[in-house]
Amino acid sequence: MDQGVVVAVGHTDASYDQAAEAFDRGASLLTHAFNAMPGLGHRAPGPVGAALSREHVAIEVIADGNHVHPVMVRTLFDAAASRVVLVTDAMSATGLGNGRYSLGGLDVDVNEGQSTLSGTDTLAGSTLTMAHAVQVATAAGVPAELALRAATDTPARVLGLPLAADIELGTSLAGLNCFRDGEPNAFHA
Repeated sequence: MDQGVVVAVGHTDASYDQAAEAFDRGASLLTHAFNAMPGLGHRAPGPVGAALSREHVAIEVIADGNHVHPVMVRTLFDAAASRVVLVTDAMSATGLGNGRYSLGGLDVDVNEGQSTLSGTDTLAGSTLTMAHAVQVATAAGVPAELALRAATDTPARVLGLPLAADIELGTSLAGLNCFRDGEPNAFHA
């Protein structure tokens, strides 16, 4: 942590108390909220509850409608708007359509945008783009400004990178995804 490393909690069986201890010792990011971890229960709030109760913790969410229900995406924003980070968990099959692909040496089937380990219903990465994550979040009722911030400024802040408003004239922006009239628009420097 002293070397600029962001310590994260995620894909864990940790209880609320265990996750809280990790956050209290310096972890500052919850990876893939709700996925591969205990849920947010009223008696056992799990890692998500621990993250929500600590203001220094940013909370990643895969807003594709498969990994996390849109109601829970909106709930995260309602509870911690300035700390939500939209992530894609995208694999190399993104944009390629239905078929069988490889992820870390495992076969993954992509069907209608959902990627699962072949022969199972276990989610394996995603084919989500950031533009679609923003669309899913806004369709769930998240204000566009907050969804865009969760895709740009909040992750930049977590990683110690400059915020969009701080980028100086002449900075290379090749490959940056921008929005025009609420629609994704490729930007070429």
